[in-house]
Order: sequence, then structure tokens, then C-alpha cells
Amino acid sequence: YEPFGSMSYNGLQTRLKKRIGSSIIGLSYTFSKVINTTNGDNGDGTLFRAYPMSYTLDRALAGFDRPHTLQVYYVYQFPFGKGHSWLNHGWLAEVLGGFQTSGSLSRYSGIPFTISGPNSSLNAAGQSQTADQVLQNVQIYGGHDAQDPYFNVLAFAPVTTARLGTTGRDLLRGPGVFAMNQNVSRIFTIKERFKLQIMGEAFNLTNTPLFANPGASWAAPTLNADGTVKSYNNFGVITAIA
Repeated sequence: YEPFGSMSYNGLQTRLKKRIGSSIIGLSYTFSKVINTTNGDNGDGTLFRAYPMSYTLDRALAGFDRPHTLQVYYVYQFPFGKGHSWLNHGWLAEVLGGFQTSGSLSRYSGIPFTISGPNSSLNAAGQSQTADQVLQNVQIYGGHDAQDPYFNVLAFAPVTTARLGTTGRDLLRGPGVFAMNQNVSRIFTIKERFKLQIMGEAFNLTNTPLFANPGASWAAPTLNADGTVKSYNNFGVITAIA
């Protein structure tokens, strides 16, 4: 890229599938890491740091890096009714036969984000500014509303002199994703040639929200008279759904 950059991907990809009669259950899991050197994750971006002395800050996690990705799926036909092991004749076969349930579960890591800072003091055209990291460890609190920060905002401070911030790109990672879909259906056989399927589906069965990354542009919090935080001014807090 550009021609200074590169991209690398390393991953462990696994898959397991098991058939149980006419039913099936499977899962896939990927453990991976993606590193690149440009802001544009499609290979069409610019260098994060164009200043030659700061090229090392370009190399970081890609914006789409997700270390853990798990997918589970299944289709289960209940063993009742004609052609199955149990209750395969008589009126019970007609009442209980033809039922099937299927679903999927997705669980994967969040994506990285960069802590940016005001660039009024930078005095360097074409450069974007980042904040200074003033605490060695950045605690992840996991808050997901405007009054509860996702991470410790006090771990960062603005740069007030004409220099680049000490943090690189994609320093922290946002919230992960959990989603579960489920359906139940019944198939009615009509004169052997035709079949009618009635299905009920539930998307995001657990009603788990998918949160966007927190605000990552440094801003000083607004305080109340007693010193408590009145507003984080969108820095470090989650205000949107992905």
C-alpha cells in the first residue's frame, strides 16, 4: 500500500458437523488476527501517520479484526409421526408428526477503534491527531449508555503542544456480538405430492442489543457542582446500536 504498507492475516479455522438421523448440528470457530498499516481496511485508505518518524504507529490491528468468531447451527426433526421411530401410526402420528425446529447462534468479538484527539495544536497538514495515554492500563467497564462509560476515559488526555499523540490506531476493542435465531415449523403432507409448511420464526430470540463502538474522540466531561459527571460529551460512552 501507498507503497509503504502491508496486510497480514493469520487464523485457525475449525468446523464440526454431526448428523443424527435426519437431523444435523454443526459449529465453526475461527481464531484469527489481522494487521495492516492503513486507515482504509479495503486497501484504499491513507497512511495513519505520514510523518516518517512515526511510520511505526501505522502498523496495528485492522479495523475489521475479530479474534474470536463462533457460529452454531442445527436442524432437528422430532422423531414422531410417519417414517420416524416413535408414534409412527394412528391418530397420534397425525397429531404429533411433521414437527421440526432449527436455529443458529452467533458469538464474535467486537472491532477495534482509535482514540482521537483535537488537532488544533498539531500544526501538521494531512495528519490526524490521537490522544495521549496517561495510564498504563485502560480499564474496560462495559457501560452501554450515555452516563456509564465503556472504558476509563481518564486513561487519556489531549495533546496541547505541536506534536503527535502517543497512542496508535485501533488501540481498544468495542463490545462483542451475541445473536440467536430460532424457528419451529410443521410440515403437512397433502396426497403425497404436495406439502404445506407452517413456520414461526424469532430473530434475536434473546432480545440482546448489538451495541456500536463507544465515542472515541477525546472530550472533557461536563461536571456538576458537586464534582460528579453531568455529561461525558460522547467520549467513551455508547450512544448507538450497531
